Amino acid sequence: MSRKDKSMYDSLLSKLLLLAIILFFAFPGCNEVDTLHQDSIQENDSGNYEEAIKLLKKILTIDKENPRYLNNLGWTLFRNDNFDEAMVTLQKAKTTCKSKTLMKAIETNLFMVSTFQKGKELIQEKKYDEAVTEFEKVTSKYNTKELELKYLALCYEGMGKYDEANERWEKIVEMYEGTETPNKFYLLATEKLSMKEKSSDPE
Repeated sequence: MSRKDKSMYDSLLSKLLLLAIILFFAFPGCNEVDTLHQDSIQENDSGNYEEAIKLLKKILTIDKENPRYLNNLGWTLFRNDNFDEAMVTLQKAKTTCKSKTLMKAIETNLFMVSTFQKGKELIQEKKYDEAVTEFEKVTSKYNTKELELKYLALCYEGMGKYDEANERWEKIVEMYEGTETPNKFYLLATEKLSMKEKSSDPE
C-alpha cells in the first residue's frame, strides 16, 4: 500500500469511527435494546420466562410498539402460561407489523395460543379426550416443551391415567432439576410428584 493509499485509508477509518461514535450517542437506546434482547433470549432458552418477560417489557418502553419485540413478548407470555396477555400482545404485534415473514410468525403464535386456550377450557369442562386432541394440533407440529407436558399431564390425571400423567411431570422435573431459579412448571411438577409419593406411602 502506497503512502497516499494508506493516508486515504486512515482518513476513511477515522471518519467511520467518528460516525460510529456520533450514532452511539445519538441513539443510545439501540445498544441497550440489543443487549436486553440477547439477555431475554438467554433467559427464555433457560426456561426463565418471568425474567425474559421483564426484559422484553423493558425493551418496549424504549422501542415502543415494535412488532418484533411484541411478538417475542407474546411468545414468552404463552410459554409462561399467560394465555390472555399473550393473545392481547400478539394481536397488537399483528396490527403494527408490515413484514410478511414476521406476520407469518405472529399468526403461528396466535394459532398456538388460541388452541391452548381452547384446550384449557375443555379441561375445565372435563372433556379430557377432546382437550388432548386440541393440544395435539400444536404439539404435533411445534415444540412447546413444559407447557405441552403440563397440559397433557392434567388431561391424563382427569382420565385417571396417573402413570402417563406422572411420566410427564417427571420430564418437567428432569428439564430443570438443579437450576438456580426453578420456574413455576418445575414447582408444580415437584408438588404433583410429592403428592403421588405421599399417596403411595403405607399408613
